[in-house]
Amino acid sequence: MYFWKVLSVLVLLLASETALPAQSGVAPARPGIRDRAGICPDIEIDVKDTSGRAIAGALVVDENGVMQYLTNFQGRALVPCTNSGRAMRVVEVHAPEYQSTKVTILPNTRSRLDAILQAQAPLPIASRFTVNAQELQKPVQGESRRLQVQAEKALNRKDYTAAEQLYLQAMKLTTSEASIPNNLGVLAWRRGDRNAAGAWFEMAAQIDPYNPLSETNLAIIRWSQDRREESYKLMKTTEARGYESDMGNYIIGVVSLEKGMNKEAANHLKKVPRGRFPNRDLFLSMALRSLGKTKSADELYRSFLTNQARKEKEELKGCGESCVSLAQQYSQF
Repeated sequence: MYFWKVLSVLVLLLASETALPAQSGVAPARPGIRDRAGICPDIEIDVKDTSGRAIAGALVVDENGVMQYLTNFQGRALVPCTNSGRAMRVVEVHAPEYQSTKVTILPNTRSRLDAILQAQAPLPIASRFTVNAQELQKPVQGESRRLQVQAEKALNRKDYTAAEQLYLQAMKLTTSEASIPNNLGVLAWRRGDRNAAGAWFEMAAQIDPYNPLSETNLAIIRWSQDRREESYKLMKTTEARGYESDMGNYIIGVVSLEKGMNKEAANHLKKVPRGRFPNRDLFLSMALRSLGKTKSADELYRSFLTNQARKEKEELKGCGESCVSLAQQYSQF
């Protein structure tokens, strides 16, 4: 679907930008509905695993099974109050690869509760996400598409709170559409929350395990988290499926160099544009030198030093007389 075009933004961000600072994506709780019993507060359910990590995209189902709420990138779902403020309520919390649990909401309870989920053995990929009959209906698909278009517009204008809410609404309608958690991953990355981004990309990959684009996004996140081996394996998988990217060639090239697989490293690093990857010439020169191609290695190493000097010289511009003597060291380049 055309919504997958958003994921290209992530690849460009990783290569050319730094992550944005984290922003809060949770709207303040409403004051609640006042009835004869007093205040009926909204309840925030924080869903976490046993290590305390927030679980994005978990499903919170009300006791009647009709009302459902998805946790945001902070692992939080807002369960609206009801007029039955005196009654006890029970909600169930579900997430892929975790055991479901129930949370009891007592009358006059505090406005925020925790739901701790225990990990369980992974389910077969085909059974993790299934398409229900309701989401196949044209009106449902149309409404989901409309929400996603609005979400994409909000994402482009950097209104991350609105974009997240719209994507989550769309996800409730079409839970088997992998582009939605993928775009939520892009949103989380822009907020600077790499853990949440990884969780969303994992979900996208689970929904559509044979789409190399979601695997590529997940591999990039793992690389940014210094989980290099995992990133390398994901990129090798996408390569085997016929999908190639600059970031994929860079990751495979660097890790292959670390593994001593110099020929594979050289083959992949040659495809990487040096403009977007400043260390490309350095790593490629190391691989070629190990292969006995010293002349080419020396040329690339000199190219790396020249570009580094030029970059540092540009950074020194405008810093005043205190930088003059240092700048002169690079005049030879």
